Amino acid sequence: AVDYFWIAVGASEFVNAAVGKNEVPVVAADGSVHFTRGGFSHFARVDGAQPFHNITVELPEPQTNPRNLCESVMPDQPADCDAAMKRADALFSGADVRPEFETDQVRVTLLTLAPRAKLELAKHVHAPVLVAVDDAPGSLSVTCPVSDQPKGIALQSRSGNTYRLTGTARCTMRNETGSTVRFLAIESAPATR
Repeated sequence: AVDYFWIAVGASEFVNAAVGKNEVPVVAADGSVHFTRGGFSHFARVDGAQPFHNITVELPEPQTNPRNLCESVMPDQPADCDAAMKRADALFSGADVRPEFETDQVRVTLLTLAPRAKLELAKHVHAPVLVAVDDAPGSLSVTCPVSDQPKGIALQSRSGNTYRLTGTARCTMRNETGSTVRFLAIESAPATR
């Protein structure tokens, strides 16, 4: 019913079967992000040996003007990576930062933290929601306030775990898991940048 995006957790191949349309084979590389308009019914069928793991994030309001940043999330549309990287580098440091796409309502960035890396969030207007992509034992210490959580909570990297950061002050997140972990940072209202 709603617009959404998803990220592939591991490489996969599947068939997208939408009601009333031809089936479409999909090949998704690990970490690839895909934006989809709502308003249809479908299922994903795995015909091969590899499972199809993903994290799907439904967007609560219709999205306007979706556009690629550094990745080809919307096929056949141009990307604007240089401007997106300048903004992302000013907001996030200490991690591999990859702006994926944005709409008039949200901006989605993939953050990859090496073991013992410390992600620093600069002072910001809208605190992002962080969604864990990978499973990793251990935790990530964070100085950012997290909605409905006690101060100083340790974040867990479990695929799909979601943390709504609050506040606008500079803060940090340190990867103490011993593994490389990825998080999607979902920011609202990018038009205010």
